Amino acid sequence: MASAEVSNPYLPLLRSSSSAIFLLGAGISTSIGIPDFRSKDGLYASLKLEEYGLNAPEDLFDYEHFCASPAGFFKWSLDSLTLQTTGSKFHRFLSTLKNLHRIYTQNIDGLESSSGVPDSKIVHCHGSLQNSTCQTCNHKCPTPSFTGEVPLCPVPTSPLVVGPRTSSRGKKKQKLTCEGILKPDITFFGEPLQSVVSKTIGKDRLKSDLITVVGTSLKVEPFSKIVNCFEGKKVLVNRDYVGFPGEGRWDCVFLCDSDEVVEEEGTTWREVVKGVFLGRGGVWCEERYQKLLSKKKEKGQGQGQGQGAEPVVVETVTCDACMTKTGKPFYTCEICEGFDLCEGCVGKEEGGKRHRVEEGEDHRFRFCA
Repeated sequence: MASAEVSNPYLPLLRSSSSAIFLLGAGISTSIGIPDFRSKDGLYASLKLEEYGLNAPEDLFDYEHFCASPAGFFKWSLDSLTLQTTGSKFHRFLSTLKNLHRIYTQNIDGLESSSGVPDSKIVHCHGSLQNSTCQTCNHKCPTPSFTGEVPLCPVPTSPLVVGPRTSSRGKKKQKLTCEGILKPDITFFGEPLQSVVSKTIGKDRLKSDLITVVGTSLKVEPFSKIVNCFEGKKVLVNRDYVGFPGEGRWDCVFLCDSDEVVEEEGTTWREVVKGVFLGRGGVWCEERYQKLLSKKKEKGQGQGQGQGAEPVVVETVTCDACMTKTGKPFYTCEICEGFDLCEGCVGKEEGGKRHRVEEGEDHRFRFCA
């Protein structure tokens, strides 16, 4: 294992870029009190399901659930959402970059724009809270203040004539409004990405020499696949290691908080393995890292061998809860590649139950015997 201590190795890499692209997740806002989704202290872990009429944490942003029962989302919005205008140190840093080509963000809070990044350089992959659209008449308007009630479309419909019809002077006109639900212009699960995403990727595909992925677990598709759309070096900035989506690899990894990676001084970085740097806010588990690499290698060995090739058979894994090696039988998550649990941990609070709280109820474990 490498152990050399170095000054911030990310900033020289960024400054050498002539055209930088950033892919951003919720982790860039945790330093200002906005929780991410899937960490142990994130939104999904703390969400009160019964209070908001949810069966699972993901229901909060599920389009079908919203259409059937929108009240829970707007009650949660009143309790938890603020249209904050002050970004983090990382947000402000982005606004100073002369070589910034584009930001692709999953975040819906609009803090990139309010921190000074030009709107022309921002692609809101999952939409924004700033505006809403009526689900009945498609009227668009600024998002009303969250009150806990379901906001209804104020657009007038055709006047309704009531009262006596024998005299025009006796007629009363009453304006009725559409009263369709005003849904914030954010992308819920079950909705396609904003159309501007694919159009802009097509323009940017060959225009960047550095792609930095910051503060995201890369668990949500199709956003997780965007990194593969660009040419150039691929860099990860995250508190813990995330495997590269697809067949490629990271050129460099910085395990830290997003604010930390833009500091000129204050952190001594340690190169824990080649190309992977650990800062003060990062989490490092070499066994987990090696496991992800071996899983990717095994997956690659099982491909391209022609029809009838034998699949790779994994006989021994490392439990991601107790970090001990275990043979069969064991349990593997059907969604998270390389996340395995031993028989002793799969039913424990810190094992299978915690994983499903953090990642979602759809993360079921398959029995491997």
